[in-house]
Amino acid sequence: MSDTHLQNLEKAMNIAFEAGEIDKAKMMAQEIQSYSNSITPEQKTIGGLAENVGEDVVNIGGAIAGMVRHPLNTTGAIADLGVTAATNFLPESVVDDLFSYENDTNSFQYKTNEYLKNNEYYWQRHTRANR
Repeated sequence: MSDTHLQNLEKAMNIAFEAGEIDKAKMMAQEIQSYSNSITPEQKTIGGLAENVGEDVVNIGGAIAGMVRHPLNTTGAIADLGVTAATNFLPESVVDDLFSYENDTNSFQYKTNEYLKNNEYYWQRHTRANR
């Protein structure tokens, strides 16, 4: 069974299901399932495992080195992660209240953000830390 035939069978199954022809859809689903079960998975080898582990160790080492070289970025990313998690768990009205300073030009936080956005020293230092 070719991939094209499998894709067409999947489409036909969806059409049959939407048309209410459940028996036809079940039959096609069983054919798709039997094909999926007949495909042999890739052969796993010790050499492939060692290669993947080695590559993963290098990637983890590079990530740790980046965290050590840029501690402010790391701290900022962790803080952003916490803020994102909190905004997903808090009620929408609370989140709106927390971020209301963004529209209030008289708030201290708004003024601080504007100062940092326009501060040349801050940007020079920030871009130098990313090199």
